[in-house]
Amino acid sequence: MLEKLQYDVDNEKSYSQMKTEIEDILSITDENSFLYICHPRHAFRTLEEDKETKLITDVDWNSLDMELVTKFDDYGKFSILDQYFHSNKNQFTYLRKRFSKMLKSYFENGNEQFVYPLAVIEEKRDKLTNKSSYTPRGIICARQGGIMVCSRKIPEKANVYLKKATYH
Repeated sequence: MLEKLQYDVDNEKSYSQMKTEIEDILSITDENSFLYICHPRHAFRTLEEDKETKLITDVDWNSLDMELVTKFDDYGKFSILDQYFHSNKNQFTYLRKRFSKMLKSYFENGNEQFVYPLAVIEEKRDKLTNKSSYTPRGIICARQGGIMVCSRKIPEKANVYLKKATYH
């Protein structure tokens, strides 16, 4: 079922509040967890987008499809090791570089009203069974004037389970 997205906007919240929200979505705290960052169209089968701004307005969080993610092969995958030991190749740097590249492209093409959304998906691997579950953490959008954040936690039963899933 489609859910209307509620974004926190950086000019409505303080810098430290927005920074905390982004860190919460992007931080990895478990050695058996991974983060995937990709365009929402490459992760969810069902979503709606504002055609004038490219803002994702509605999404069915239960339509997460990790096969789409790997099919498009346009994502970043990060572990706790990347987060702490690879400051130039971690999820924070990846997000910043993708946003910078797209916003520059939009600006150069005269599309300054466009936003660029990225979905953040967490993979948790069970140590015993080696099964993975996937949970959308949220969507972060860059725009010429700043950042928009939609945090989302969905119930465990709505996770997508795949046997011995490995995506590189």
